[in-house]
Amino acid sequence: MRRLGLRKIILGIVTFLGLCAALSILLPGIGQNAPPSRLTAAEVTRVVDGDTLKVRINGQQEVQTIRIIGVDTPETKDPNREVMCYGDEATAKTQELVDHAGGKVELEKDTSETDRYGRLLRYVWISNSDGRTMLNEELVKGGYARAVVYPPDVRYRERFSAEEERAKRQHLGLWGACSFFGAPA
Repeated sequence: MRRLGLRKIILGIVTFLGLCAALSILLPGIGQNAPPSRLTAAEVTRVVDGDTLKVRINGQQEVQTIRIIGVDTPETKDPNREVMCYGDEATAKTQELVDHAGGKVELEKDTSETDRYGRLLRYVWISNSDGRTMLNEELVKGGYARAVVYPPDVRYRERFSAEEERAKRQHLGLWGACSFFGAPA
């Protein structure tokens, strides 16, 4: 009787582990920072501001403007406004992350192709000696950007929102330096 109970337990454990292994193959990236399989290689030619890049996609000569989606950094380039609090720091952080990746990035499209200004809307993945990470998320983690939702491009909204809440609690970046998002520098 005891031996039969032990066999059932062992069989249950083996079945559970097999199911976990199958799910990890079928659903890669769950709970990890794994990028999707459909990425487009690009080289950054210029960091315009914290959430805007100029890139060459797949080695083409044409330079495209990328709006980093799911995040919003304080403005630095609007000729009708003062530079916002933490705007220069956000731009510098984006430049640092791009430089650390050697200017090479990978772009991920969500649903929309472009915004109303004709900029390509993309998540930006960077690789370096520390592995691969999403630039968008790194900006929110450090308090350089706030998480924003512009449907239908909402693939990572929960991740970004969770990181924003953590940055706020820890008073990181703009959450500790600015009286409110959008304050003049």
